[in-house]
Amino acid sequence: MMLRGIVSLVLFCSTVSVISAQVRVEAVIGPNHSFTWGADGSDDGPSSKFGFTVGGGVSFNLRRDGRFLYGQLVYEQKGDVLKSGQYRYIDGGDPMVDAGTAKIIRRFNYLTIPINYGFEGGTRVRWTFSFGPYVSVLLNAVSFSRDDRGSKSNLDLQSLDAGLSFNAGMYIPLKQNVDVKIGLQQNVGLTNVYEDVNLKNHSLNLQVGLCYKISDKIL
Repeated sequence: MMLRGIVSLVLFCSTVSVISAQVRVEAVIGPNHSFTWGADGSDDGPSSKFGFTVGGGVSFNLRRDGRFLYGQLVYEQKGDVLKSGQYRYIDGGDPMVDAGTAKIIRRFNYLTIPINYGFEGGTRVRWTFSFGPYVSVLLNAVSFSRDDRGSKSNLDLQSLDAGLSFNAGMYIPLKQNVDVKIGLQQNVGLTNVYEDVNLKNHSLNLQVGLCYKISDKIL
């Protein structure tokens, strides 16, 4: 029910018509930090992993007072690391498997679509803050240890991951209509990664890129 509501809200926001003072597009790339959390995680807390995110976005100014609607389509790596004594769900194996002394890295690759409502301020340098829902579509999942090549499997993984997205950004003018963007995005999962295990995604993305103002009006 929660997932259906979040998906409906994202689809509504992505199709709504707005009267806009400015339209901007951007391309971003950067490292990210992710882990899983939930009732079926280990007692000593989740173990995190590093990955990256890359993609693009578009923003529409709703008013001249700084309010805007912002959406992205990005490739995002999520996942975690299993350490000795931690019990987690392993792709293609028993629901709860002891990782032993090895470190097993699980990487979930998604296409993520956040739709945010936000505010901006500043004159020459723009500052933005926004929040809203996100939906991630699973592309594939990989689990591997340091001493093997790993295996790919989407077995028992949910095809969609959904939750809340929070964004803060700084836009530094480079030349006319072109800004350099430095942003921080936090995606907090509210749906389970697996069908029968209470584990959810969490990711923190550092995004750097270029932003270009393409129009003063939306068609």
